[in-house]
Amino acid sequence: VKCADATITGTFTYTGSSSTCTNASINYNIYVDNWKMKEATASKTDNKAIGNIIAKRYLLGIPVQTVDETITLTCSANGTLS
Repeated sequence: VKCADATITGTFTYTGSSSTCTNASINYNIYVDNWKMKEATASKTDNKAIGNIIAKRYLLGIPVQTVDETITLTCSANGTLS
């Protein structure tokens, strides 16, 4: 069962020899009621859009599992996204 997902979106300026991330955002979906997103942040640095999420699973109101993930989208000097 898929509990949650997150997507990082980045906007890049590419000059032909270098790239710069100009904007970053993150969106997420929760599919299971006992999971809650505690943090979902996006940041940009140089040629990277970086998203971080922290999700927690609760049982009877008590957190029993934490998932902390970082997603990075990079635009290389030749314009390739990875």
